[in-house]
Amino acid sequence: MKKIISKPHLFFFALIPIVLLIGYVFKDNAIELNISYTPLIISYSNLSYFFLVFFGLIGLNYFSLYWAQKKSIKWMTGTHIILQTLALLLFFTKDNWNWLGENNNPTELNLTADYSNLILVLSILIFIISAFIHLINFLVSLISKSK
Repeated sequence: MKKIISKPHLFFFALIPIVLLIGYVFKDNAIELNISYTPLIISYSNLSYFFLVFFGLIGLNYFSLYWAQKKSIKWMTGTHIILQTLALLLFFTKDNWNWLGENNNPTELNLTADYSNLILVLSILIFIISAFIHLINFLVSLISKSK
């Protein structure tokens, strides 16, 4: 973990081919959202392109700190990496969380709970929080006078 925190740009640049591969493998899958009776369907391949650009920009931010010989705040970098990875894992495994809150009582209706939308919202929330942590870390590290 120390190596990842000391050079986080390599971690985010390494995520780019992984996300590209995931987007290619699951290109037929899509996220279906209903927002005010309007269906919104986004394919995984389009979302993988968004993640590619986002991770590339984060990698460039961390590389610019490395190039300028500025130290990022280690605990913020670690938190950002952990939250970003957690959000990505939750996002791509959102359909596998239906075991939460299972009803094991055979006398009641055994309806399968669908928590995919909840996991998707949690993933997006964690993603946004980690992006804010990254921005704060980047700006504070860039402005600081220590090298």
